[in-house]
Amino acid sequence: MRLSLHRRLLVTGDAAHELRTPLAAIKTHAEVALQAGHERERHKALKHLVEGTEQAIRIVHQLLIMARLDYENISLTRTSLNVNTLLIKTIIEETPGAMERKIDLGISDETNTEATIWGNAELLKIMMGNLISNAVRHSRDGDKVTASVKRQGDVVMVEITDTGPGIPPEFLSRVFDRFYRIEGSKEQGSGLGLSIVSRIAEIHDAEITLRNNSVNNGLTVTTTFPHAGDT
Repeated sequence: MRLSLHRRLLVTGDAAHELRTPLAAIKTHAEVALQAGHERERHKALKHLVEGTEQAIRIVHQLLIMARLDYENISLTRTSLNVNTLLIKTIIEETPGAMERKIDLGISDETNTEATIWGNAELLKIMMGNLISNAVRHSRDGDKVTASVKRQGDVVMVEITDTGPGIPPEFLSRVFDRFYRIEGSKEQGSGLGLSIVSRIAEIHDAEITLRNNSVNNGLTVTTTFPHAGDT
């Protein structure tokens, strides 16, 4: 009981810290917009205001998911799911964000279209969405993010590969820590996305590995699930 309360207090404190920055930025840009003497200056401040609000909303959304995964006695509805179908739906949802950043997002031509796993579709879409959006966010204009499904014996692997800058080896073991962000990263995130991915993988008895690519640079994230068996 005490441990649970302690964890809640830690998360609450961390959440307050994470929200402080975007909320302070929102206040600053709102003040600039009110005092702006020129339309261009006002428009720029309002644009930053919207971006800060969106960042705060993302943080709150991720916190709510994390709280659900941590503290609810989740009674998961699990069904046999076609992984490729779920991945395609997720890619469609993530495509507008990729297009905005000029990232080529797609699914591999060699993906396995028949592989199935037992799982909760809602949580798995959150997992895949976080992995894809994370790859998009850390890629550069013109980079590629490619998703694929592979079947090897009794396991099914979902791979998200990008041609971005990759992750320095010394940080690979920490990226799934809650609220962790790579030092020097220019991208602003909640620091929760990959910890949510890790928790959902744990719930589904799945394993996640990360590796920097030797060809074309970038990073590959592989999530390995038990296969659901023939249906």
